[in-house]
Amino acid sequence: MNVNSAAQLLQTGFRTALGASSAIAELLHNPQKLADILTNGPQSSPEQLLQDLAARGESIEQEAQKFGETFLSGGSNHSKPPQYIERANEQCFLQPYDIKGTNLYGFVLESSLHQLQNLCDKYLNNLTSPQIEYRPATHYILLTFGTIDSLASRDKPDRDRGYIDEQEVVIWVLTMVGKQCGPVFKIDRFAWFVPYIFVSNSPALVSGREVYGIPKEIGSFKIPPISQFQEPFSLHTYTWKTLTAQTEAQWEQLIRISSKNKVESESQLPKTWASYSEAVTNITHLLFENDGLIEVPGLGLPLNLLNYLLNAEIPVVMLKQFRDEQNGKKACYQSIVEIPMKVSKFHAGCLLSFDSLGSQFDVTFYDFASHPIVKELGLYKGSTQPEQPVNIQPKLAFWLNFDFTVENGTTVWKAHS
Repeated sequence: MNVNSAAQLLQTGFRTALGASSAIAELLHNPQKLADILTNGPQSSPEQLLQDLAARGESIEQEAQKFGETFLSGGSNHSKPPQYIERANEQCFLQPYDIKGTNLYGFVLESSLHQLQNLCDKYLNNLTSPQIEYRPATHYILLTFGTIDSLASRDKPDRDRGYIDEQEVVIWVLTMVGKQCGPVFKIDRFAWFVPYIFVSNSPALVSGREVYGIPKEIGSFKIPPISQFQEPFSLHTYTWKTLTAQTEAQWEQLIRISSKNKVESESQLPKTWASYSEAVTNITHLLFENDGLIEVPGLGLPLNLLNYLLNAEIPVVMLKQFRDEQNGKKACYQSIVEIPMKVSKFHAGCLLSFDSLGSQFDVTFYDFASHPIVKELGLYKGSTQPEQPVNIQPKLAFWLNFDFTVENGTTVWKAHS
């Protein structure tokens, strides 16, 4: 053996002894192999045998070191992550983020609890079960069209990089987070789940996907200012009409919102709001009777949703995953992440419509195999023709202007590597 120092000699001797102990233990569990060696002698030369034992011992030593780093380092289940290597043209901005000048239009639509539960199961529960479970809190979903004046990192180095503006369309599903305890589903908190989100630029897309796992897509938008809110809204993005090898992606309209009647002045709007709490209280009371009390689906238990919306920080929950570089059907990283989002300043807001009050809107979803929004969310109303646009009248529509923050996320579940 080639050794250059006493330390190397000691290390090699330790690894050889460790490998020999492992080999003896293996032979004791395989009497036939031990009998063959005693009868015929070892097949390798003494020099090769010692090298093999040392290599075996080194492998055991590395496994023991890995075990210690994983389970015995301060109670942590992972080693310290490496430092992120910054680029001058970095697209993935450092979190947390401060977002200012958000103009948000919200359209509340009725969907199917069954389909919403299927979405939660596919992207969340099938991974975390039975540790934690996400269930839709209501059959309403929220479709938002929004513009952002400034999105910036709070910390250096990206704090000194500057900011971006952004346009986005998001579909929000409010979920209850808890665990089944016998016949009772014990609710710990609420979380917003986002199955679809479209943004206007690459830094917003890359940062959302890489940092939090938000499934952002690039889109183009028509979002009128509040003074012209009765003008059409639209979202275009890359779509595939069918999923075949011959189908080319096309830039198509996916969602359109139009107003069916005109409100002549702001005084004709059903309600204006002076604070975030007033807006949330009014919306909740309109959608849910009994002052915001809702029944937990499947259990008939009353729950005061309004208290959570007003007093608790409701995170957004995401499936964060990356394809494996060797086998793309596997994930090299997979986790469930919850991201705290909090309104930092409320500027203005108003109710645009509720049932027959205010301006009436039509929300049109166009059908594509790549974006089966209507089917996945159960948005069908009556009979529809396959592959035809679906028109839905929102239960409620509103506009808000506010600032908010997006904080560091929390990993609630992580796949073992």
